[in-house]
Amino acid sequence: FRKEINRNEVFSMKKKFIDKGTPLIIAEFGCVGIADDSTRKEYYNYYVSTKKKRGIKCFVWDNNKAKGEDGYGIIDRKSMKWNNTLLEGIISGAE
Repeated sequence: FRKEINRNEVFSMKKKFIDKGTPLIIAEFGCVGIADDSTRKEYYNYYVSTKKKRGIKCFVWDNNKAKGEDGYGIIDRKSMKWNNTLLEGIISGAE
């Protein structure tokens, strides 16, 4: 992922909403399952932490499909087991 694009996006959103007193929530975002879990963890950590620093709240998209171009799964709903690597990235970004 390209961090400089994300940074510019965050500064633009902060200026347009947060700085004017309007709360902002990013309702659905994710990192597709074609990347390996360590890359996805890094992405989640970076994405959530940069938004948090600017007062923006995030909700992670999960479609129960762990791998592939349309796979955003973080929890397997059949086994009720989390992908702990991804969960760690999300949580550490939010701390």
